[in-house]
Amino acid sequence: MTNIQRAFCVVLSLIFLGVVAVLPGDFFRHGEIYRQLPLYCFLEKKALQKENGRDRETEMLLQKKNAEHLGEEVEAENRKEQETLLMAEAEEVEKKEALQKKEELQKKKEIQRKKVTIKVGPRTVVILKGKQDEN
Repeated sequence: MTNIQRAFCVVLSLIFLGVVAVLPGDFFRHGEIYRQLPLYCFLEKKALQKENGRDRETEMLLQKKNAEHLGEEVEAENRKEQETLLMAEAEEVEKKEALQKKEELQKKKEIQRKKVTIKVGPRTVVILKGKQDEN
C-alpha cells in the first residue's frame, strides 16, 4: 500500500468513527445485539404480553378488593360521624330543655315570692308586682 492509500484509509476510518460517535446507540447496543433478531423480538413480546395479562387480572382483582375494603371503611367512618353528630344534637337538645325547665322554675319561684294573697272578709286580694287583683 502506498502512503496515499494508507492516509485515505485512516481518514475514512476517522470519518466512520466520528459518525458512529455522533449518532445515538443504533450501531452499538452494549451487548444487546441479540435484541435486533426477529425471533428474539417476537419471543420477548409474547413473554411481556403473558406477564402483563397475568398482572392485569391480578391487578383487577386487587383493585376490586381494595375498592370494597375502602368502601367499607368509608361507610364505617360515616356511621361513626353520624352517631357523633346525633349524640351531640341530643346533648344540645337536653341542655336546652334543662335550661328551659330551670328558667320556668325560676319564673314560678319569682311569681310565688312576689305573690301575696290577703283574705279580707269575703274577698281575696292577690297582690302581684305592685298590682292588685280582686276575686
